[in-house]
This record gives sequence, structure tokens and C-alpha cells, in this order.
Amino acid sequence: STSGGDVIAPRHAEQIELGPLPVNDLRRVLARSFPTVSRPDLLRAHEMSGGNPAGAVQLLRSWSRERRGLPPHTADRALAQQLLDIPADSAAVVRTLALAGPSPAGTIAAAAGVDFERAAGPAVAAGIIHVSDDLTVRFVHTMYANAVRAAISPLDGRVIHRRLADAVRSPEAAARHLAAAPVLPDEAVAARVE
Repeated sequence: STSGGDVIAPRHAEQIELGPLPVNDLRRVLARSFPTVSRPDLLRAHEMSGGNPAGAVQLLRSWSRERRGLPPHTADRALAQQLLDIPADSAAVVRTLALAGPSPAGTIAAAAGVDFERAAGPAVAAGIIHVSDDLTVRFVHTMYANAVRAAISPLDGRVIHRRLADAVRSPEAAARHLAAAPVLPDEAVAARVE
């Protein structure tokens, strides 16, 4: 609309699609809200938000609450319940994706232990996740990922991280998931992470 409140006719408007913000530019945008962010958290927030500054802020706030032992926001819980009100296999895909971040469909399928095509369909139809042409799976909006992540119990999260550690290709991602998996200190896990 114009400053006078009039609406511009669609034929006179141009839609601009913004791509992901590069990681260093994202860091500058985040500096107002998060003067100190570790490089691993910045890179993870960039990857999981798809370079979306609002999504990265939500992720960093969520992680900060988790690290301080604070409960997730109740609005996140209500949204997560709505998002997970899909078939069990679809919910497994959504929960796995919430802890993995944007990932190849094969990785999510292996870690979730489901037939991906059948399981992902309801989540795609519900507008929760998107599967791109190169078969990368991501949430349609980071608030969905945050809500689902907040609703995963710590014990369930450890199981999902363990499965992701075995499914991902990147040694760094495998180490991150493996480090989040054990309930008790485990020398074998520590050696593998090292």
C-alpha cells in the first residue's frame, strides 16, 4: 500500500524473492540481539534457518533457553501439537528434520526409519515441510522447526540424534549428533567424536 493507505494494483507491483542471507551478513544482523554468538552456533543457525534472520533469532533464543534449563514457550508447545497431529511416520520425519536441519531426504528417511515418500506426503500436504527438486528436505518456516524441537523430550531427542549420527555423511554433523546422543558419559562415543 501507499503512505496514504491506498492499495497498489498487482499489475503495478513487483514481487521480489529474497534468497538466504550469507552467514557473515547474518552475523551482522544478529549482532543487535546476540552480541556474542559462537561460530558453531552461527553456522548451525544459518543452516537450519536457511539464512533467514528472523528464523536464526528464534533458533538462538530457543537454544539459549535450553542451555539455561528454561522450559519452551507454551505457544511453541501448542503449535508443535498441531504440527505433530499427522500420521506417526510423518511425525517421525518432522521430528527428525527438526533436529537435523535441512537435509537430504535419504538422511531423514534413514534416521526416521520410515518409507520417506509415504511418510513425507502428509507433512508436505499440510504445508509443514518442503522437498526441493534436489531432494533436500526443510521446514516451510523455522517457527515450525523451533516448535517441534521444543516438544521433543530429551530422551527421544537423544535417540533421534543417535540415528542421525549414523545417517549423516558429514563427519562434523555426525560428531555433533553423536555428542548429543548419550544419556551417560560414554568413552566409545567420546573417542568417536574426537
